Amino acid sequence: MNERQTRVLTRIDPTRTAGLEIGPLDRPLVTREMGPVAYVDRATTAQLRQHYEGDPGVNAEQIVDVDFVHGNRPLVESVGRADFDYVVASHTVEHVPDVVGWLRQVAGVLRVGGILSLVIPDKRFTFDYLRPTSSPSEMVDAHFWTSSRPTFRQVFEGLAVSVDLDLDKAWSGSLDIRELAFRHTEEAALNFARRAMEGEYVDAHCWVFTPQSFFDALRFFIRMDLFDYRVVSFIDTPRAELEFYVALEKLPPTSGQIRRQSDQLASIPVQEQPERRNRVLPHLGLDDTDGLQEVCADRDEAREELERALAELAEERRFGLRRWAIEHPWSDRLRLALPQRWGLLDRAMKDRW
Repeated sequence: MNERQTRVLTRIDPTRTAGLEIGPLDRPLVTREMGPVAYVDRATTAQLRQHYEGDPGVNAEQIVDVDFVHGNRPLVESVGRADFDYVVASHTVEHVPDVVGWLRQVAGVLRVGGILSLVIPDKRFTFDYLRPTSSPSEMVDAHFWTSSRPTFRQVFEGLAVSVDLDLDKAWSGSLDIRELAFRHTEEAALNFARRAMEGEYVDAHCWVFTPQSFFDALRFFIRMDLFDYRVVSFIDTPRAELEFYVALEKLPPTSGQIRRQSDQLASIPVQEQPERRNRVLPHLGLDDTDGLQEVCADRDEAREELERALAELAEERRFGLRRWAIEHPWSDRLRLALPQRWGLLDRAMKDRW
């Protein structure tokens, strides 16, 4: 295995478990020689090879034989089973119009304790450099509207703001944004966005992440009871590279929602990022049982520091919910239409507004 495969399979033994890889194209992370693995994609092998013929970024002849065609069907219907030991998805989650729903669909094909291993582009080192990170409320909005296609805004912004980026300069901090070259003209981006508005599926990066913004989104999903996993592994973007790695473990259903959410939140690594608005604790290793002792020698002081950090995150969430309600005057109608899915946000709206 190469280093990238090793990172993806940190919590997975492909020789002893049955897996599913989503959208492998010509570069599967798990090959059939490594163990029992099936491939699912949006189209058949022949259709994919025809689509990517002449594309310099994909060797069309090397595209793997697709076992299941996803199309517009739910994932569990496409693969016909719900007992995979793991699912691997590289550079996929950012393309999904309904990321919350997609994560739940993947949970639907995993056994309890199964692993979803994600490879996610870090926008600070990709052509999305100039785009703002996606907010959790945008993703929840797309979920409640059951979005199935990239929107006009996502397609236009994804193309019009896309730039050619020098990775070395981005890492060294010597990047001059005035020298960045745009990949597409605004006219071309507008043309593709109009096609999306007319019903054509135009692929785009619907969401833009950094490790910090991704975990902020997970916290939001957890508090709204829209997340079926806990984090079991995280590898930050390696130096001179452009992607980070997250492994999620599917949790069993439980009636103890408060305890479940507490465990889920505790599994998320706390990071210290320059762009972070609120003060947070330094990073704690997921497998480091003595992590709190590294923050400070005294356990009581560490606990108080953690509680203060969590209080700040809770205040940030309340601010985000207030802003969400102001920007979405239709939220009351949506609440009435989907009372069983509204959960925490519904209660927060009643309490706060």
